[in-house]
Amino acid sequence: MIPRRFAFVSPRYADGILGGAEAHCRAVAEKLAARGHQVRIVTTTALSYHSWRDELPPGDDRVGGLPVERHATRAPRLFPLDEALKAATSHRLQGERGLARVRRLDGAAPLGNRARDLLDEAWSRAQGPWCPTLPGALARASDDLVVLFCYLYYPTLLGVRGVADRAAIAPLADEGSMFYTRTVQRALRAPRALLCNVDEEAERIRALVEPAVPPMAVVALGLDPPPPPAPWARPPALREGAPFVLVLGRAGKARPMVDVWRALTTLRDVPIELDDGRTLDVRDLHLVTAGEVSPQLEGLPRVVQLGRVDDATRWGLSREALAMVSPSAAESLSLVLLEGWQAGRPGVVNQACAATRGHIQRCRGGVALDFSRPDEAARVLVEALARKAERDAMAEAGRRYVERRYGWPAVLDAYEAVADAVADRRDVGAALRAWGARTSAWTAP
Repeated sequence: MIPRRFAFVSPRYADGILGGAEAHCRAVAEKLAARGHQVRIVTTTALSYHSWRDELPPGDDRVGGLPVERHATRAPRLFPLDEALKAATSHRLQGERGLARVRRLDGAAPLGNRARDLLDEAWSRAQGPWCPTLPGALARASDDLVVLFCYLYYPTLLGVRGVADRAAIAPLADEGSMFYTRTVQRALRAPRALLCNVDEEAERIRALVEPAVPPMAVVALGLDPPPPPAPWARPPALREGAPFVLVLGRAGKARPMVDVWRALTTLRDVPIELDDGRTLDVRDLHLVTAGEVSPQLEGLPRVVQLGRVDDATRWGLSREALAMVSPSAAESLSLVLLEGWQAGRPGVVNQACAATRGHIQRCRGGVALDFSRPDEAARVLVEALARKAERDAMAEAGRRYVERRYGWPAVLDAYEAVADAVADRRDVGAALRAWGARTSAWTAP
């Protein structure tokens, strides 16, 4: 193995940040550094994705032992201007309708598309993080491979342009109207490789960028084994012995749970078999959230919001919950779902999210709910969790799935294969296809 120079670009990067994208970026970067590569992080001075305000000093820093180069954000998120620009440039079209619109624009007159591109760039600046010094700094550096995380933000959309000949993008492309824009299409056509999380994401991206498809592979990330069970302090707000389902992470991702939980609290006389052999009625079931507090859930019955918790508490909650719930309709991977399977819990996901629905369909490790029908979703959720044997079978199927698909060696081999091919001026597509043949991973073209 030849040590390579990697630059990882993330919109924010610091200790204590809640977010799967940031955790993904950090995990891969630190694992590659542990393999002997020279790894650095290029990011902004922002901490909050809500505001993208300039909160940390610009310049050099260190996080988790890796060097970090911070670029100042020149303006906060300009809400509601960013939402108005989003509507103007995307027409809020998604799925097949959004894809058809982008394909029409591919053949439109250059002058008209130039105007649309300017509108897209205005949206990117208004949304943030607008860090105008970052793209130029990337272009001037001499990294072997620049890995840009998150397709949606300025550092990737603008940053890739100056380093396209030595760039890979980890798109983390969840479903959203801004995915179906020319600016995103152009960014995803630019790099030497696209390193996706799940098959569904990869197929969506391929449909967007055709016919100019860069080499692609479903690489995702590896997961470390969970820590062994250890004593942890049960939060006082969570009554001893009360059964619960668990939602982890950012507040916005819990929002689809609101109507389903309201419907669930009206159910009566449905027995739930607990892990310890007791049987309790569904009226004893609680919803616990940890991470950010969701204002929409406040005041609902049998909801306990813990805010940020330490790792011991997080794993303790995960192991005691009846299920790990990922209510979000916009996920590119869902670390919490995968970690829930590691903790021995079945998964509950939003049917509208292709990535998490795909996980469930591939491994049968849980249930996908139609959150647009709260009464039906509440009933299906309770029925799926009512019997311990069925919960255990789903959890074990999920655990085997994570063990089979999310090991670190294959993930790191993929990043090294791309870096080697770029540095040695070889065919990146051939390198990824050879890697995919060894790992049975999705690759294209």
